[in-house]
Formats: sequence, C-alpha cells, structure tokens
Amino acid sequence: MTVVTGGPRLGDLEAGAVAAVFTPRVSVVSGGLACLAGIGLLAVMVPAFVRYDARVAATRPAVGEVSP
Repeated sequence: MTVVTGGPRLGDLEAGAVAAVFTPRVSVVSGGLACLAGIGLLAVMVPAFVRYDARVAATRPAVGEVSP
C-alpha cells in the first residue's frame, strides 16, 4: 500500500525539484532514466523477474489451489 500511494508522490517530488532547478524537459528525461535505472537494479537484485514467463505461470495452479 505504501508503494502504491507513495511512489507517485516521490516521482512528483523528483519531477518538480528537477524542473525547478533545470527545465521541464530535463525533468522528464531524468525521470525516465531513473525509472530505467530502477528496473535494471531490480533485475540485478531479483533475477527471477527477468526469467518470468506469463505463459508458464498461466498453466500452473494458483497458490492454495488444488490441481486436478
């Protein structure tokens, strides 16, 4: 819940601060680069996200579900 409510506010803070110091264009570019860096960091820290395949996950029973 904290990520869902706090994440956009953190992005707003970054965008506003960078736009105030530089320009809105620099703010948009730096925000995009920060997102890409975060995805790269997540991929390095949790390699299972990189290997995830939704097609395989769809054929597996859900957690707590009894398979036939």
